[in-house]
Amino acid sequence: MTTRLPLLLLLAALSACAHRTSFRCEARGGASWSEYRSRHFIVDTDAKPARAARLVELLETLQLLDLKALAGSDLDLPGRLRVVALADAADFRQLAPSWTDAYFTLGRFGEPTIVIQLDVVDSNREVLAHELAHYVSRYLFPIQPLWFAEGLAEFVQTLAAPTPRPERPATGSHLARNAKVPPHSVGRIPADLQRWSPLIRPTPAAKLLAWRSGEDADVPGLEHASAWLLYHWLWNQRSPQLTDFEKRLMDGDMPEQAWRAVFPQYDAAHPEALEALDSELDRYRRSMHFASYAVEGTADATFVEAPFPPAEAHLLLTSVRWNWPASPDARGSLVEAEMAEALREDPRNPVAVSYAPDAAKRDLQQIRAAAAQAPGDWRAWLLVSSFVEGAEKEAALRRAVQLNPDNATAQNALAWLLVTSDRTPEALPIANRALDLAPWNPAIVDTLAEVAARLGQCPEALRLEARAVAMRPADESLRKRQAEVQKRCPPG
Repeated sequence: MTTRLPLLLLLAALSACAHRTSFRCEARGGASWSEYRSRHFIVDTDAKPARAARLVELLETLQLLDLKALAGSDLDLPGRLRVVALADAADFRQLAPSWTDAYFTLGRFGEPTIVIQLDVVDSNREVLAHELAHYVSRYLFPIQPLWFAEGLAEFVQTLAAPTPRPERPATGSHLARNAKVPPHSVGRIPADLQRWSPLIRPTPAAKLLAWRSGEDADVPGLEHASAWLLYHWLWNQRSPQLTDFEKRLMDGDMPEQAWRAVFPQYDAAHPEALEALDSELDRYRRSMHFASYAVEGTADATFVEAPFPPAEAHLLLTSVRWNWPASPDARGSLVEAEMAEALREDPRNPVAVSYAPDAAKRDLQQIRAAAAQAPGDWRAWLLVSSFVEGAEKEAALRRAVQLNPDNATAQNALAWLLVTSDRTPEALPIANRALDLAPWNPAIVDTLAEVAARLGQCPEALRLEARAVAMRPADESLRKRQAEVQKRCPPG
């Protein structure tokens, strides 16, 4: 049914979209948004329903296959992953630079999120499988060296590739496909490495093992290709040792220590040892024998659909925006404009009220009033908890956890309140739940370390604090917390 708006209302709606942001509201010709909740995903998208349903099915299938490939079983992950899927490539480009087709981030309240453009999913599903492999592997290996994280994701992503690929690699390429490729094969040559030139030598092992960020790359993408080669060689040629290495990462061992323990012959402290590893990898690259294996499974792709209000779409896109544009001022202007639109479209939205450009002028009374208008919104109670103390803070946090038991941030905040209020036994199951939901979060690891220390479990407390610091080495507050726990629990 179409309703004609009175002229004044229409002009007001149009003025709400006067600032160009990454989201085009419906009043200015943009598509409506919907939210799809399946067993493991929350998909927010402006795509047509049929296209969104296909995406949900693909996500559930790929995550099931990723878990089978990485864990060898029907391991289930707690909580849901949010996926922001944009139908318009131009909208995605306002969120991220041109050199990325998808990215993983954490939302405003710590929600794990993948942002992707749907045309990319249609043309190359390996991109989505790659990001999902990163997400799944964060649960299995909370601390990962970058070469391992990228090599594993490149290794697993081929389960999303079309089957078979009849065309041959570029002439002279050192990479070759298997003659017969089963459906959902893991270990094939990833699509983004198909044209890897034989004239470009892999990144030396010494540099690859020390790889920390994209800023370290000499040739864009070369580290990813080299990481894939190293992981594939370990899987194919050193399988027992790779299994041992991964087990140590699962147990929270520091990556450098785990590497030295499992591969002492390739100790990074000895240049000649890594030169020997380079020779092994070069022989493997030239052999063109890249084995693969098949994974199969049928996923539950049922979902519930609901409208996603324009104000929520504005808030979501400010929350998951990549640090793009590169200029902080330009980025800040876009976020501020989007926030202002969210508040105009829904003046009583508790998140819009709290994070709008003039939020510094707002007081607790306004936040409480916004929460009262949305008593079933867990975010409102989490926001209220940040303004109050004592019994009211605890009540707000318990309400947030009750409304959304899958949010690690709310669980962790409640656990920290309880443990620092000398109610450690109460805090323990809540801190454990938070860690189950977000094992990669150093603040949550730190909370559980405090719980362990207060329970007298000193070895566990020291191990957890070391793990938290390893996750974010430059964080001085975590190092201070580690020193505090060490003072109460002297090593040894």
